Amino acid sequence: MIEMLMYSIITGIICGFITTIWIKSIIIARIEEDDEEEDIESNIIPGRLETVEGRIFLYNRETDEFLAVGDTWEELNKKATQRFPNKFFDVPKKEIERAIEYSELK
Repeated sequence: MIEMLMYSIITGIICGFITTIWIKSIIIARIEEDDEEEDIESNIIPGRLETVEGRIFLYNRETDEFLAVGDTWEELNKKATQRFPNKFFDVPKKEIERAIEYSELK
C-alpha cells in the first residue's frame, strides 16, 4: 500500500515537472514569434513616389522624409536599398507602375 502511494507521488511529481517544461517551451516559442513579427514590421518603410522634372523621388509616406532619388526606377531602387540596407519599402502598386512607365518614356 505504501509502495503504491510512493509510486503515485513520484509519478505525479514527474508529470508535473514534464508539464511545466512543456508549457514553458510553448510560452517561449510564442514570445519568439512576436519578436520576429516586430522585427519584420520595423524593417518596413511606408513610401510614396513623386516624379518631378524627369526624376523619381521616394519619400516616407508617414513623415514626408526624403529617402532617395533616381532618374529611372532601377536607379531609385538601387539608391534606396544602398542607403537603407535590410529595409523594405511599402509603396502603392499604382505609384510604382507610374514610375516605371515614366522612366521608360525617357
